Amino acid sequence: MDWSRAKSVLIVSFFLLNILLGFQLWAGKMGIDTFSEAGERREEMNRLLASKQIAIEAEVPEATPKLNEITVRLKDGVPSPQKQPLDYPFELRLLSSAADIRGLLVKEVPEIGEYEPDPHAANGAKAVYIMNQLHNGLPMFEVRVELYAEKDTVKSYRKLYAEVQNAGTGSGEGQQVLSAYIVLSSLAENYLPVGAKIRDVRLGYHGPIFESETQVLAPYWRVALAGGDVYYVHAINGAVEGPISLGDTKDKK
Repeated sequence: MDWSRAKSVLIVSFFLLNILLGFQLWAGKMGIDTFSEAGERREEMNRLLASKQIAIEAEVPEATPKLNEITVRLKDGVPSPQKQPLDYPFELRLLSSAADIRGLLVKEVPEIGEYEPDPHAANGAKAVYIMNQLHNGLPMFEVRVELYAEKDTVKSYRKLYAEVQNAGTGSGEGQQVLSAYIVLSSLAENYLPVGAKIRDVRLGYHGPIFESETQVLAPYWRVALAGGDVYYVHAINGAVEGPISLGDTKDKK
């Protein structure tokens, strides 16, 4: 037996094993399923989607971070339904560039750099463009800037801006959210119509905005379908809200 070669093989094997164990430890801390767990959940999701001829046209996030509810304070106080006129109206064609929009709105919305475009937002108000404010990289779906147009010109806007007062309730770093694969499997089995097309799957914060300065938002998965229907799934307990349609102003239970 070539002991030198055998020793080299053992060293390489232990090295690879340590890499695998290290990845699993890192994945656990980052809230990411192992390859086997993710594969099993993805396979079950695909089976349920196929059983109802549901097409998925979006990337499915694999991360399952630890999150809690957040308490936010609206900077401008109680939300107003009134649109505000833009000091400098601009042409609709400029909506194709998020960078251009931020430059055009920076005077009216100094915090515009904290918002990201959301083409899949429930849009009962018929805004031509919507951007969500981010908290730690996740959108707060109801805290947003909405732009409104007349003919070919964007002329007015509505804005909510929130300051996070409390990063969450509960102990530790929060609770690990449900996997997007589990959420989509549950929706496919119990809620989504046959032949539905899933356009967007996104983790963020969601909650009703009351007539008060302080609001509580919880972690939710938002699933948007072709045609405008949107489902919100509580990322901790799995409770479902929706579908909310483009023309709706209230949740359907």
